[in-house]
Amino acid sequence: MNLARLRQARSALEGSEWALRTSILDVLRATELAYWGVAFAHAERRFRQSSLQVAERLLEEASEREAVGVATTLDVLQARAALAQRKDEIVRSQQSLEEAADALRVLLADLPEISPLPDVPNVTPLPQSFTPVPEFRGILQQALRTSPLTARQETLIEQRRQERVLARDQVRPQLDLALTGGYLGRDRDSYTDAMGSALDRDGTQWEVRLELNLPWGFRSQRAQVRQSERRLEQEELRLVRLEQDLLEQVRRQWRRLSSSHERLETANVVLELQQLAFEQETLRYEAGLTTFRAVLEAQRDLDNAQISQLNAILELLSAEVDLLYLNGGLLPRHGFTWDTLPHEADTSR
Repeated sequence: MNLARLRQARSALEGSEWALRTSILDVLRATELAYWGVAFAHAERRFRQSSLQVAERLLEEASEREAVGVATTLDVLQARAALAQRKDEIVRSQQSLEEAADALRVLLADLPEISPLPDVPNVTPLPQSFTPVPEFRGILQQALRTSPLTARQETLIEQRRQERVLARDQVRPQLDLALTGGYLGRDRDSYTDAMGSALDRDGTQWEVRLELNLPWGFRSQRAQVRQSERRLEQEELRLVRLEQDLLEQVRRQWRRLSSSHERLETANVVLELQQLAFEQETLRYEAGLTTFRAVLEAQRDLDNAQISQLNAILELLSAEVDLLYLNGGLLPRHGFTWDTLPHEADTSR
């Protein structure tokens, strides 16, 4: 019982450290997602620029064919409309890139105060290959072992246990040893003489006693014991709920990662087919076997396939980050450990 408050303080310190680790992981997760958001915006911007160049080439070819009487004025107008649309997409993609860059700079505390249009940071391009989906059971076991949320909840349970120890001590029998003493003045003639003899230690009085206090009633203390037991049960139930929530989140993110791999494979196949279809449609138009509108539709399908592939890559990266956030692999992903972070050294002091 005498160590209960020390254990409470130690558990509170551990809980604060786990809360700090949770905050660090939250920042790391948000930063990586923002980073890949900038990489996605860069890739989209490059794709829109390439699509603009294709639209300019088609307009040039349509104008030349109109000059020799092979194409119609409608074909040229359609090519101009497609080019204008590509330019609008360039403006939108540039805006998205700048907004994504600002979101990343906010997390890095690097947003300039003067320039409204800061330079967009250069980032690593979106990866094209990914590691296979890990085995589910291993991911789950690692998540249960390293989750800062469940670890922090365990520290709260320990605090509630020590709180129950202190509450139970209030209703137990108490045996006290009391020792008292005093000096008495033995002179009865006057108050002054008695005080003088007391100061001269002419008379002494000593008392030693044992006091045994037995619980009798203690309604308030017994209510505190019951309250501490209920709070302990509540924290234990919260731990079970946290573990169930963690299991559900790991299962959801694992399925999301698996489906993202499949969607990326599908997007790659569709992109390859749409690239071939656009090339064939262009050759058919040059041979006079199809209309210019069909060429524009083939280009639009190719653009959509390219954007779908970029979205599939970004979704897969996001699923990877979220799953690693749950199973404790996000820190090693970037070459860190808890022992190498500066805050660990600070808390040890």
